[in-house]
Order: sequence, then structure tokens, then C-alpha cells
Amino acid sequence: MEAYSIAIIGKGNFGSALARLFNKYVPQYEVLQLDKSPDSEAILGIEAIQRCDAIIPAVPLSKFEIVIEQIKPLMKPGTLVIDVCTTSCYPAEIMQKHLPQDVHLLSTHPLFGPESLETAGWDLTGLNLVIWPLRMPEAVYNTIGKGLKKTGINVIHKSPEEHDRTLAESQFLSLLVGALLEKLDIQSTAMNTRSFDELLDVKATTRNDYHILLDVFRYNPYCEPKLNEVLETIGTLGNQLQAYIKKP
Repeated sequence: MEAYSIAIIGKGNFGSALARLFNKYVPQYEVLQLDKSPDSEAILGIEAIQRCDAIIPAVPLSKFEIVIEQIKPLMKPGTLVIDVCTTSCYPAEIMQKHLPQDVHLLSTHPLFGPESLETAGWDLTGLNLVIWPLRMPEAVYNTIGKGLKKTGINVIHKSPEEHDRTLAESQFLSLLVGALLEKLDIQSTAMNTRSFDELLDVKATTRNDYHILLDVFRYNPYCEPKLNEVLETIGTLGNQLQAYIKKP
């Protein structure tokens, strides 16, 4: 099989999880992991990406543009750049703005993380992945789709706009509720119901994702209107409850 090399920029939990998945499903690929310098935003050993066929910036949204600007002058024609961010419109805009026209761009959002992968035994079967071809030949996109299908992953085709609208109605709300429960310090009791246990599960699965909530709210344009709707609804519900118990 023809040699293929992938550079993952970022050695955090998700970047390391990606490296483990590539080593499992395509062990014949060369996988490089790069990271920034401890005392600056400069990526150590960045010159290595000049020989890579694909580059995946697995970095926080707040650092995404900085990374794209650093890799821009090192791109060779036909290089595939894949974003794995939680929101899609912002990274899509940044990649299309900065990267050369002869570079292929793929928007993705893996709807799983290291914890869910650990639970699944690092098996992608049935897990969800959103993808969209921002800039690439149809044949290349179809080849990627066939390769993903072999892993058993469930591929969802959504444009960045469709993705972000849907995320504001789903993952953003779960992150928001989880952060609320964490700040309220909700604890298990001897009188738990199934629905309360489910709330505790939401708290547990999102307790370390507050930074993701902040990034999603900042970079997804559809989240602020949803938050305003939530706050308005809570206010209306609170008024209704208080009016109900007030004595004549």
C-alpha cells in the first residue's frame, strides 16, 4: 500500500486519542504528533508537515487560527487539512481564508471523545462523525467516506451551517445543563429517580468540558440566541410558579 503520513497538531487528550485511533485502524500510516513550545505559540518541529499528506489541528478553537497561520506557508498542493473542532462555521471560515486554493479542506466533528472511546473499547462502530467537503474533488471525498465506512463509524453529512444550528439545539444545551448542575453542586441522594440519575450522568460527562462550553458559545453564532431563549423560558416558568403559590 502507498505510504501515507498524517500530522496531528496537539498532544492533548483528543489529539492523543486520534493518534491511537489511526494506529489501530490504519497502522500502515505514519502518524506524527506535534505540539507548541511550552513558552510560546510556535509549533515545535513544524517543518515536518511539509512531507505529510494530511494535517489535523487538534487544538482549542481559540488557538485554531494561530495554528492555521503557522502551517499555511508549509502546505504542498493536494495536502488534506481536517478540522475536528466542536463548531464548524468558524474553522471552515478560517481555513478557507488562509489556506491555498490547491489544499484540500475537510470539515469534521467527531461526536465522541476519549472517555466515550474508552467505554467503547476504542471501537468506532456506531459512533457518530459529522463531515463536509469544504474544498476537494468529489472523488477524494468519496474515497474518504469509503475508508470511514470500513471502521463502522456512522457518517453524517452536514454543512457547517447545518451542523452549528443543530449543535446549538443539542450539545450546547447538554453542556449548559451540565455546567448548571456542576455550579449548583447537585449530589446523589437516597431518593434518586431514574430521571435524576440521568441528570447526574449529564453532570458527570460534562464536568470537565466547561472550556468547551465557553468555546462553543463564543464561536457558534447560533448559541447566543438559544441561550437567550433558555433564559427567557426560565424567567417565564419562574414567574408562573411564583404566581401559582401566591395567596390571593
